Order: sequence, then C-alpha cells, then structure tokens
Amino acid sequence: MNIIIIYSSVTGNTGRLAAYLREQLKVRGNDVGYFEAGKVAELLSECTGAPASAKSSVPEELNSVSGGNKLPHSEKMRASNPDSADIYILAFWCRRSSMDDRSRKVLGLLEGKKILAVGTIGGDAAGGYALRVEENVRKEISTRNDCLGVKVCQGAVNMARIEQRRSLSEDDPHYVNDEKYERYVRNIGRPNEEDKKAVMRYLDGFTSTVFLM
Repeated sequence: MNIIIIYSSVTGNTGRLAAYLREQLKVRGNDVGYFEAGKVAELLSECTGAPASAKSSVPEELNSVSGGNKLPHSEKMRASNPDSADIYILAFWCRRSSMDDRSRKVLGLLEGKKILAVGTIGGDAAGGYALRVEENVRKEISTRNDCLGVKVCQGAVNMARIEQRRSLSEDDPHYVNDEKYERYVRNIGRPNEEDKKAVMRYLDGFTSTVFLM
C-alpha cells in the first residue's frame, strides 16, 4: 500500500508524531512518503491544476529526509505526483477547535481521497474539547473526501505564551489559573512514547481493511 503522510508542525510535536508513524508503517510493510504540508501543497496545486506559485520541478527539500538521507526512487516519484497515493495520513496540530491552516490548505487540494487524520492538541486530549476537535476535523475532511478516522493525542504547548497568560487579569478569558498551569507543566515533552504508541494502535485498527487490503 502506498501511503503519504503529510504533516504540519510548528513546535515539533506533530513532526515527531508523524516521523514515528512513518517508521512504524514502514515496518509493517507499507511504502510510505513523508512530507511537510507547505511543500506538498505546492506540488498538489500543480497536480490538480489549482492556482499556486509552485515551481515545475520537485523541490530539493522533498528529495531528502532528516539526516540528509535521500528518498528511495518510489518515494521521489510520489513526491513529484503526490496526488497518486492510496491513503493519505494528515498529521495536524489543533487550532481553533480544528486543524491548522497549512493542513487545511492541503485538504482543500484533495478530492475523493481516503484520509486518516491524526493530530496533537495542547488542551486536554481526554476531555470533551478533544472530541469536538475530532468531530470538526472529520466534517472538514468528509466534505470532499472519504474520512477513515480522526485521532488526536496530547501535545505540549509553548510555555512562554502560557507564562504571559498567567500575568493577565483573572477575569480575562485567556487567563491561565493554577489548575490549568499545572496540567500544561505535566504535558511538557508530549507526545511521549505512550502517546505515539496509542495513535499507532488506532491506525493498526485499520490494517486488515485498509493498509493490507
């Protein structure tokens, strides 16, 4: 099965999750491409004919992965035509109760595709907010594509911004009280190994019907 993981990451949370999933899916015998959302959006614009300022050649960034290792030939071919994957895994970070803008841009260039979405969330990943995020992302994907599933996991937040919010007035809606602050501190370094394994177990639930069909 040809799978493309497209990830968007600012603080590194989602990038680490996507890299882990890539390696685990390859171990399971899948052919996996792994690309940053902004770069793939340019290539998808070319493939779909959507307006874009993308160049006609494959950017050098897409021909390498972390560590300077070159992509295998099959992955280079998909990089030049990322519209040809069997399955897309969209790895996003949560913004305003849904996916981030770069992930949304990629999604807008896909139509009629099978998509699994995984994301990191700075809020409580076990609470009602996480369920709302998953539902909102599912609705966005399902508008023009086949949404196979959505799973969010705990991520860390920018603690410098949290410290700034601690200094706000207590009646400010963005104020962070002691309880929230302690939760943010506990989540430093997440997603951890257990978080990543939980997301992979979720993907494994599709193995018999999707990845190895």
